[in-house]
Amino acid sequence: MTAVLKKVGENMLILSKNENPLQQTPYYKEGMAIQEMLDRIGKQPIDLANDFSIPKKQIDNILVGRWSDPFIYRVILKSLEPEYKQVMKKRRLSSAQKLYEKENGRIINSLLIKQIRLYSEMTQKEFAQLLFLDVQTVKNWESGRTKPNPQAELLLRLILEQRIDPKDLAKTNETISFVQLEN
Repeated sequence: MTAVLKKVGENMLILSKNENPLQQTPYYKEGMAIQEMLDRIGKQPIDLANDFSIPKKQIDNILVGRWSDPFIYRVILKSLEPEYKQVMKKRRLSSAQKLYEKENGRIINSLLIKQIRLYSEMTQKEFAQLLFLDVQTVKNWESGRTKPNPQAELLLRLILEQRIDPKDLAKTNETISFVQLEN
């Protein structure tokens, strides 16, 4: 257990026994954010050291917030961001697919519809425009007040099964013939 003295006001000092002394470092939160991203994408600090040609000891100091240059934190976070987003997108899809299998291949769950939208990286408004619906319909689906019609359900299933990419669908002006889409 470590005792940390803190100045409160002008003359008062408080002794705190429960605080982590590393939390007092200037960039502790930034270091923890980098560490969390590394954990989620499955990288080790040594990988980061190799990517940036920085000695491992400096990376260790960065991860605990002891590095005094805020620029390095921004650069590292920005460089990890695309990989982190991709991992999180896959996790969202994975959880949606598990739910889909649990429902025996029927998209009837509001959580699943929301997961598909989040996987597609779209707002409710963008998702509604993609499906030629109003935003309130998507909100009703996601809240469980209503269920999608069979045509919309088929389109959602195709997105979930990765047979069509919603971003590609959003780029095209062509309409999809639901008659041609077979299970």
